[in-house]
Amino acid sequence: MFTLFDGVPKPFDEEMNKAFEALYHQDFVHNMDGEPLNKAQWRERLNAFAETGTRIFLLKFEPKDEVHFEAGIRVINKNIDVVGYSRGTISGSTLLKIEPHEDSKPSYDMMPGQKVVRVEENTHIAIAQ
Repeated sequence: MFTLFDGVPKPFDEEMNKAFEALYHQDFVHNMDGEPLNKAQWRERLNAFAETGTRIFLLKFEPKDEVHFEAGIRVINKNIDVVGYSRGTISGSTLLKIEPHEDSKPSYDMMPGQKVVRVEENTHIAIAQ
């Protein structure tokens, strides 16, 4: 799914919707900055990313057992450059839950030309200078 976010502004089209439906469980929850987003709200967030030409990269994917994993994602557009690490739960072949990885803060590295603009317990946001 993330390969569809290639930096070119576009609508959240049928191809993206099919990939979204195949990846996310009907009861999906993404705990983002302390605010849980349900599947519909997460789709809205990804729609905004698509329309603004956001690039999304999977930096890390590490299975922990049959239903849990840890992942690192980098999200870049003209306004933000965010790296987030999370833990996920799989149900069948779909993502059921994503939550911040409590140990991820020390794992962040600054990219050349960036400065920290906000650091919270589970979030690290940097912008290009």
